[in-house]
Amino acid sequence: MTITSTKQVCDLLGGSSFPRLESPSLRLEKLVQLGHAAKKGEVDAVVGLASRQQMPTVGSRRYSAIPGASATVQQLQSRLIVNQAGGILENAGLCLHRHFGFPYIPGSAVKGVARHYAWMLWHDAWEEGDTDAAQSHALKLALTFGYPTGDRLPGGASERDPMDHLDGFLAATLPELFGTDGRLATYAGSVAFFPAQPIGKAKLVTDLVNCHHPEYYAGKRTTATDDENPIPNPFPAVETGASFEFVVAPVRRETAWACKLAGLVDFVPAEFAVDCLKRAVEVNGIGAKTAAGYGWFEEDHNAAKQLAAEKVRRQRVAREKRDAEAERARLDSMSSEDREVALLGKLERDVFIAKLKELGTEDDANCRVILRALLEHHPGIWDADKKAKPKKKKAFERAELVRKVAARLGVELP
Repeated sequence: MTITSTKQVCDLLGGSSFPRLESPSLRLEKLVQLGHAAKKGEVDAVVGLASRQQMPTVGSRRYSAIPGASATVQQLQSRLIVNQAGGILENAGLCLHRHFGFPYIPGSAVKGVARHYAWMLWHDAWEEGDTDAAQSHALKLALTFGYPTGDRLPGGASERDPMDHLDGFLAATLPELFGTDGRLATYAGSVAFFPAQPIGKAKLVTDLVNCHHPEYYAGKRTTATDDENPIPNPFPAVETGASFEFVVAPVRRETAWACKLAGLVDFVPAEFAVDCLKRAVEVNGIGAKTAAGYGWFEEDHNAAKQLAAEKVRRQRVAREKRDAEAERARLDSMSSEDREVALLGKLERDVFIAKLKELGTEDDANCRVILRALLEHHPGIWDADKKAKPKKKKAFERAELVRKVAARLGVELP
């Protein structure tokens, strides 16, 4: 058994099994015990550490707050594996956040599956002979995801003809972006894809696959027969039921100009990218072993509604904060008397009526402030009080007090 750390690090972390280590990502990718007999214990240790991690606060990791962003929430219908071939343990990798330890799907993987689905839309339309649909899909594909896409058909030259057609069509239709004289220029696309992160807790489990023909794969046999002993291979996976938020956002300023140039006036690349993404993770899945049933999603409408409500709340809080800052700046620019008048003007009606009683006890400066607030911000109170008859004792007495103080200060009452 080999330990991937120095003796000093090993001693600091409590020994060869690293009992003091708290980071799942470090446990999986850096500090492990190597050896087939130790593999399951290593995977179990990663799963155990992940179960004790706390998700960060919602506001600190929501990419959907980016202006112009489009998002979708998808729920796992099967287990998920991403980056299985990465890491130190053979075929036991998983993308874990380096600080918080939760599983995530890299933005490159998200873009790859969405882009491939958009490419499939174009290719299906081209094969069916629907020229208009093929051209529309080609433009949307290139403007959203960039070009060349990296998607290619297998086989001989005859099967690559569709790609030659796509290259030529783009270069001829939009030479300003994709080159002239049939020469294709590189275009980076107009949408950024962010890492898909779980909403709430995403549980990790120790999964297992058996290699039934180890000697055949090792080259010791020429045929694979069923008389070999299977070798279990454990690996970590995200358990079914976890919901992930997928977010894309526009990144290129010339997108509107390019869409108009392509004749796609109402086309929004970020929304198109999300639509492709939704279908991609439902139809093709994402991550490793999708052919074996891993990495399949369905849209989580309930979580999407909750996030939409949260986004509205964040926007309201941000708006209230901006308004409060603007009001503070406005008050700071006033004279002390004007500021006091403005503050009294913000009081509720009943609270300000109670304030009027202080006219008989305040000095002249404060009385002037109260009278100004009455006339400038609460004129309805004075309009009602000045018409009050003696039988309406409280209103009548307030009006008499206001008239007395106004006469003393030389304030003209309407």
